[in-house]
Amino acid sequence: MAVVNGTISATADDCQIYWTGSAWTKYDGTVLWYGKGNDKLNFGILRFTLDAAIPLGSVVTSASLSMYGSSSVSVTEAWLHVQDSADAPATVDAADRPSWVESGDITTYPTTQEGAGAGHWTGTWVTASWNSIEIASLLQHLVDEFGLASGAHVVVFISGDTTEGTSDENGWEGYESANKATLIISYTAAGQQPGGGAADNRFRFRPSQRV
Repeated sequence: MAVVNGTISATADDCQIYWTGSAWTKYDGTVLWYGKGNDKLNFGILRFTLDAAIPLGSVVTSASLSMYGSSSVSVTEAWLHVQDSADAPATVDAADRPSWVESGDITTYPTTQEGAGAGHWTGTWVTASWNSIEIASLLQHLVDEFGLASGAHVVVFISGDTTEGTSDENGWEGYESANKATLIISYTAAGQQPGGGAADNRFRFRPSQRV
């Protein structure tokens, strides 16, 4: 089994897009939020640089997204997506939000907020500690579609649920803090067993035969 680490390497790679009440706005800061504000969804956007490749045909056994909580306001449910790209570009402006959100221009997997395959987190967001969310199915989609090269970028979107109340947001510490978000991916290469050895029929035991 191999492990690939995803790190955030720039301020622009850890940001938030939200509705001000009159326009969509991109925000970079030490503390960022996802949830729902001003009657529209708030999006957290995290862009990770991978330190090794994950080849086509690999099986992703775990992909743990960890975010250090800074504040919590009633958000107990979140939806997660990945940008549908082999090497996702940096978020430049507020238009770089999922295409299913009012004229956004980014294609995500899945293509609707609560579509089949979306990462779904429920629970209590903890502050002054790490929150870990498993998104293996999202990374598996990217591996199946593209394979991921060493140095490639993976963008993860996290948003609140549409049923949240106005200004219900959970916060996490962004790039400029001491506790940057991380993504740790474990996988087995095609043709390998979970322990890392290649599949091999030579050593299979056969039923004993009695004379």
